[in-house]
Amino acid sequence: MNRKPCWWLLLTIVCSLVLLSLTAQVYSSDITVLFSPTSVTGESIRDETIRRIGSTTKTLDIAIYTFTEPSLAQAILEAKERGVSIRIILDAGQSRQKTSQVGTLTMPGLPIKLLTGIKGNGIMHHKIAIYDTQVVQTGSFNWTNNASCCSWENALFIADPDVVKRYQAAFEQMWGGGQ
Repeated sequence: MNRKPCWWLLLTIVCSLVLLSLTAQVYSSDITVLFSPTSVTGESIRDETIRRIGSTTKTLDIAIYTFTEPSLAQAILEAKERGVSIRIILDAGQSRQKTSQVGTLTMPGLPIKLLTGIKGNGIMHHKIAIYDTQVVQTGSFNWTNNASCCSWENALFIADPDVVKRYQAAFEQMWGGGQ
């Protein structure tokens, strides 16, 4: 009985599986999707954002078009008190609104950049938070009470290293070009 072909077949299969395991891209991501208004969806983007800020231990980078929600500002101040390194980019025009939280957040050691669009045209329209360079929050949700209670908004919390890296690079590009 000739067993040589069986061993070669088995060896070929094992080698192929080993090679596949070595070359296969490991793709693992965790995505949480939330919608508002809270009264309709039963979901609270604001509360999840506060929870994520409260869980942040090292760095928090934020780029938000409109920021008028005091409870989110308070969560940021508490994170700063815990030693979290925080950088905030706000739209220059929106930050001049009387309800803007820019005044609440202005303190030593909490850098804030006010941006417009390119060459003074356009706006800084992102809605991004990057938590400990591990999770990015993005979507249509501005950090306002109106976005929570009354507007059709969305937010995605994405824990994918490649996605986070892209958002971090975009943040760094804006941070370097701040006014």
